[in-house]
Amino acid sequence: MAQLLRGNIDFLADTGADITTIMPDDRDRIGIARYAVVQGCPPTMLGIGGGTPIFYLHDVTLLFCGVDETTHETIALPRIGVLWPPHASRRFYKGAPSLLGRDLLCRGRLEISEVGVFFDVDQADEASRRPSEDTPPLLTAS
Repeated sequence: MAQLLRGNIDFLADTGADITTIMPDDRDRIGIARYAVVQGCPPTMLGIGGGTPIFYLHDVTLLFCGVDETTHETIALPRIGVLWPPHASRRFYKGAPSLLGRDLLCRGRLEISEVGVFFDVDQADEASRRPSEDTPPLLTAS
């Protein structure tokens, strides 16, 4: 059975990130448990500042709420990254935004306007937009 996690996450659209990744502050706030994730392969995510251990949460459905908070889009991903840095280096990630990676960004169109930021899923990707009724959304993103 899927784990239902609730909470809003402010994501940074990162065209340099291969995979959508949840940072430690968001991970703790929405309650991703250590037992729910599996060690990455390779086990380290590399970035401009070096490397940190990465884990994965599999079969995730993200729910994106519209500006009016009544419309939404769902997008299924086979996995997302969850950072779990060693305790000594957690301070480096304090306040860092979670990342929307190319695994999600390449599936639609990101539109930025004076009204807000919108993400439209390509019609060709319709199968991943609407998971079965038995699949609850795991994360709510804003």
